[in-house]
Amino acid sequence: MTTDTAPLAAGEPDVKVLARKYAEERDKRYAARAEHQYLSLREIRDAEFAQDPFVDYEHARANETEIHDGEFRQCVIIGAGHNGLLFAVRLIEAGISVDNILLIDNASGYGGVWYWNRYPGLMCDVESYIYLPLLEETGFVPKHRYSYGEEIRTNTESIAKKYNLKALFTTTATRMDWDDDRVEWTTQVTRDLGQEGKVDIKIRSQFLFIAAGPLTVPKMPDVPGMDEYLEAGKHIFHSARWDFELTGGTQQNPEMTKLRDKKVAIVGTGATGVQVIPEVAKYAEKLYVCQRTPSYVGTRGQKETDPDDWKRVARGKGWQAARADNFNLLISNDPEPENLVGDGWTETGANAAFQGGKGKYPIVTPEVVADHVAYFMEMDVEQANNKRALIDKVVANKTVAEQLKPWYAGWCKRPIFNDDYLPTFTRPNVQLVDLDGKSIEKFTSKGIVANGIEYDVDIIVLATGFELLPNASASTRANAPIRGRNGRLLDDKWNSYEYDTLHGCMSHDFPNLFFQGVFGQATSSNLTRLYSFQAEHCAFVVQKALSSAPKGEMAIVETPIAAEEEWGQETSKRALFFSTLPLCTPGYFTGDAQVRTPGTPEEIAFMAKRIPWPGGVTDYGRILGRWRDAGEWKTVVSAKSVAQTNGVDKLTSAVLAENL
Repeated sequence: MTTDTAPLAAGEPDVKVLARKYAEERDKRYAARAEHQYLSLREIRDAEFAQDPFVDYEHARANETEIHDGEFRQCVIIGAGHNGLLFAVRLIEAGISVDNILLIDNASGYGGVWYWNRYPGLMCDVESYIYLPLLEETGFVPKHRYSYGEEIRTNTESIAKKYNLKALFTTTATRMDWDDDRVEWTTQVTRDLGQEGKVDIKIRSQFLFIAAGPLTVPKMPDVPGMDEYLEAGKHIFHSARWDFELTGGTQQNPEMTKLRDKKVAIVGTGATGVQVIPEVAKYAEKLYVCQRTPSYVGTRGQKETDPDDWKRVARGKGWQAARADNFNLLISNDPEPENLVGDGWTETGANAAFQGGKGKYPIVTPEVVADHVAYFMEMDVEQANNKRALIDKVVANKTVAEQLKPWYAGWCKRPIFNDDYLPTFTRPNVQLVDLDGKSIEKFTSKGIVANGIEYDVDIIVLATGFELLPNASASTRANAPIRGRNGRLLDDKWNSYEYDTLHGCMSHDFPNLFFQGVFGQATSSNLTRLYSFQAEHCAFVVQKALSSAPKGEMAIVETPIAAEEEWGQETSKRALFFSTLPLCTPGYFTGDAQVRTPGTPEEIAFMAKRIPWPGGVTDYGRILGRWRDAGEWKTVVSAKSVAQTNGVDKLTSAVLAENL
């Protein structure tokens, strides 16, 4: 179909006009996508710019526990970000001794993505009062409504200190194996001890939790010329490996004075790029902003937390959960009588089209798909037009303003809230390089080539995000094989027609394994609330399993096949809720153009199960609660006698007895 690609006339385009324009932009970008677009930094882990610039072996050793090869812990948690911390705290609240919980992370401290991200301008786009975990339990008061990165990272450290958590840092899990005879997991890890070298050890546990988050492995464009660029003495780093030695400044005081005489290119204008670009523009002699697809940018309204604000926020027992649920209901198009958060996220429920929630129909069927999509388009149009109008208001250069305008439904990419980004393009030292849906073409000894033009730059900053595999299992997130009963690989089940989970966090043939993932569970702009739901749920199941096991027997948690199939059916019959996504331009919300369209009935049924819970995160939390209250947990717990052949097994029996 031939379409008119001229800029739209001034004013407020209606839904039909926007639908045509959105389709043009989507099709153009899909056509421009290479089959292999990115390299993961774990694919090039030996490159200097892939290393951890923040590693502090002394700090890591001072803040971790001592453990030896073959030792036993009742619960091992892979990942020490928000998800891992919540797993640990909820297990403690369920009665598990903190001395029998071990967190493992390849970073040198707590924080997960907030350990790795330390770039200038870094702050969370979700209100800190609902994003920072365990505020009510710890009494922590965020300094700002939207916390800066350092505060989020140091808050994770304060949680670990309060609960006296035990961890191994600079440690990478390399494989995890279930032993059915001993009723335990063996996790093999490689510990990086700095100058002392690396050492491999095995850690045994009754329960294993995979809390490896979705945003921990950076990616970069897979284009030629990197060696040529580096051999010319030029510099490149990913935003999640920020090089303050090169730019000047620190995370606490990002005065990047070393950029005064430097030409810099920033590749990427997503959530990270939008925060980095205004900060670098203050210092660089010249800044080239390489944009493939523009982001929707709204106002943030940052402010400090004053005592009166806090009194209104922290009002009564359970305030943080109630506030987070209020936020999630509003962004799931499930209106609440009062909008407690009242920021840009909650201005429209159209984001439910991506993350699930309420639509026009309780269940979307093929007959009503078009009406379902139109319903969300109508809901989105006002906000989309307003944000494009804001660009015209702020950016006087009409050509640049047009290039900055996003043409896709607002739910297709994470919206951005930043008060400094758009004004940056009025600075004389800033030049927008609009790639019009394409990638940069190559690196050269001078810099980069984009749109056939070579740009001479001294430093390239890759704000290109993180590897987010559309079919990622707990195994691929942890970057290590997980073998369950009879040595079965989790990925073999995950990627076969036998795929199924219970609630997205447990799976048959993988006893005593709990994981955080994508499919079969909810998603949200505020993942902390989802992590809290899952941590409470899994800790409850562990506690019930332990307390139900006869004395001297080992507790086992394993989902029946029938329960998994039922959950898969409940998920898949709602799958057409996400028929809004094919409208979108490529991005990590849509598998970045790498997801193959299903063809056979078997493929369609398979993919219909491999989606987030369409009801939204609060609905997902309610379902978990009803499942527990109804006693359904009894269907997943059992016990097994184990011969106690050594001191460690006797310890296991004693730990079990404590929980009976």
